[in-house]
Amino acid sequence: MKQILIPDTADISEEYTLIREVTRWTFFAIIVGIVVGLLVGLFLLALEWTITKLYAYQYYFLALPIILVIISWGERNLWKLHNITSTDRVIRAIHHNLKVGWQSIIKSFIFPLITISGGGATGKEAPAADMGAGIGSLIARLFRLSDADHKKLMICGVSAGFSAAFGTPLAGAIFGTEVLFVGNIWYEVLLPSIIAGIVAFHVSALLGVEFFRPPIFVHPVFSEQFFLFVILGGIVFGIISFIVVETYNELGILYRRWNAPHSIKAFFSGLALIIIGIALSRDYLGLGFEQIKTILIVGSTPLLAFYFKTLAMALTVHGGGSGGLVTPLFFIGAAAGSAFAQLFGLDPATFAAIGMISVLAGATNTPIASSVLGVELFGMELGTYATVSALIAFLLTGHRSLFPSQKMTIVKAKGIKLQKGETIGKTYVKGTVIHREELLISKIYRQVKRLYLSKVKKER
Repeated sequence: MKQILIPDTADISEEYTLIREVTRWTFFAIIVGIVVGLLVGLFLLALEWTITKLYAYQYYFLALPIILVIISWGERNLWKLHNITSTDRVIRAIHHNLKVGWQSIIKSFIFPLITISGGGATGKEAPAADMGAGIGSLIARLFRLSDADHKKLMICGVSAGFSAAFGTPLAGAIFGTEVLFVGNIWYEVLLPSIIAGIVAFHVSALLGVEFFRPPIFVHPVFSEQFFLFVILGGIVFGIISFIVVETYNELGILYRRWNAPHSIKAFFSGLALIIIGIALSRDYLGLGFEQIKTILIVGSTPLLAFYFKTLAMALTVHGGGSGGLVTPLFFIGAAAGSAFAQLFGLDPATFAAIGMISVLAGATNTPIASSVLGVELFGMELGTYATVSALIAFLLTGHRSLFPSQKMTIVKAKGIKLQKGETIGKTYVKGTVIHREELLISKIYRQVKRLYLSKVKKER
């Protein structure tokens, strides 16, 4: 008799495991989102209050030399082992699965608050992300989670911090996962990161935090000419991102080579920032959100405004100040986009918005998060074009970043020798030396000199 095989009842063990994991991570993500939202909300309210009080004085920034000396001393001497107080340090801590103590959370709250209130050209997103990483680490240890889950919860905290800081839950959540790797997003932690980001955003909003909302109502009409200018803009913004990253890194190399006490470097940086504030404009100091709004409304800005802000940012951070780099990049990108529009007779507001998104993508290697941010801030119509420009800028910036602890997972173009899996700070590009400690201007000078001498020899 022929045997008839009847299929067994479907195995639902896989689905049960997946449902259990989704439920479990939703629970942890909500907890992280609530705590991070409360902490970041308090930080933003305190920052708004101090800025309102201090910026009412015309020369509020004259105390910067003393402020930077104090912050620099505190970073190096107060709880030395708890210095997870910058986005790059957080990225490094996540890659190495380091435990973040409550001391780092306190430093991430107080030091950026003092720096920005005093006129330092840094941003509010890094302290928010730093505190988020610390909260994620503390909660993971409280529930005695595994090392792998500890790392995931730290990423959720970073995403929640970015979301609560900018009021853009989706872009903030993606940024927290994308900023770790160049060319890759950790999909396994994407869902809890988005949940934590949404919760943190709403908790922060319930506390009364007012988020940055660009006063721009642009509805670009597609045309071949406009699209070509978007592509050209992406190329220009990629070059500007290159300039921003190299300027920041060059100054860092100079400061490391400068054989002087940290207090002297900090005091000198404060004096340089005072000179920028008096000789150029106070607009290049502080957060710069009001200036960004002005650029998006009026459109006119000095052609080199993006570079002056870059210098102010680099002087603040390398001089010992505390805070983020993303907020200054908003100013830099908006100013660069406005200058680009002025040169070609285009609408300044449109390209200020596109430049803002593109420079962020190029300088931080986060094209997806930046594109989503463009849609959240400026709407789908403008965000679509900003995405094209952002992707071009991301590619043209090359294998460099303001965050050297990012790990490379892709090669942006064929023919480039690149060691995947290494951090940007340790990456080989065309055989260059690990941890570049030579000034780019020195390399250019040496190449020009070599070409000149070879030409002289040929003539002889």
